[in-house]
Amino acid sequence: MLTIEKLREFLGDAQADMPHKLSAELTFSDDELMEALELGARAYNSIPPFNSGRVTPNCMPDDSLLFFNACGSQALRRRVLLLSQQASTESAGGITADVDATARREMLARADAMHAEFRQEAVSRKGQRNMASFYGAV
Repeated sequence: MLTIEKLREFLGDAQADMPHKLSAELTFSDDELMEALELGARAYNSIPPFNSGRVTPNCMPDDSLLFFNACGSQALRRRVLLLSQQASTESAGGITADVDATARREMLARADAMHAEFRQEAVSRKGQRNMASFYGAV
């Protein structure tokens, strides 16, 4: 099953793949990751057919990247929102710059890519389950 620890490791790997890093270390609290698990479960359960394979934050399989991507995208989106609200600028030589703007854009792009992968796999998985329940094993 997907756990907070596994999700934290997955997000650390995703952050390591980004070429631009934040000026501060990217860490997630247990509460933030639990909220991401809840939002990931809600996102999966919101995809039709609604009666096919419902999940809760405590029972999401970790046998594929489906729920890692669902929860990871939620965690990254929420972090980008928080970082955008706390953005600070630095000035030097009459030029003002937001030092983390590029990293936030990359995080948002990664979150969007994770969500697209999640959505594609979830629609496929739920469609296959729905067909199997109608026709039997295919």
